[in-house]
Amino acid sequence: MGGWARGWQSGSCGSWRRGWRGGRGRFGGIFDYAGRKARLGEVEAALGAPGVWSDPERAQALGRERSALEAVVLRLERLNAGLGDARDIVDLAAAEGDAALLAAASADLQSLEREVSELEFQRMFSGAMDR
Repeated sequence: MGGWARGWQSGSCGSWRRGWRGGRGRFGGIFDYAGRKARLGEVEAALGAPGVWSDPERAQALGRERSALEAVVLRLERLNAGLGDARDIVDLAAAEGDAALLAAASADLQSLEREVSELEFQRMFSGAMDR
């Protein structure tokens, strides 16, 4: 069982748990979820506009931008849902004193943490000079 899980059982992770409880929907910050989601809506509207294909280069650039935005937005939404699910499992495990369920939640959280780390790495090296 991970260190945070042992701390959870001993009651020393109360502040972490309270902070995590309010964590749903907090993928803003470095990932700029809200900005990307808004931009995705703008790009989709532009692609749906009449005459968008009168400028094929612009339409193709918008299509590429939409694909890139969708990839990040959908991934962040999936991660956020995974965090919510893990939170629910941790709450259930804590209420029932179920160490096996807590260990499963720990494994889920470690997997989510790895994926967030991958996103952070990709974000750090996503500038024009990094391509």
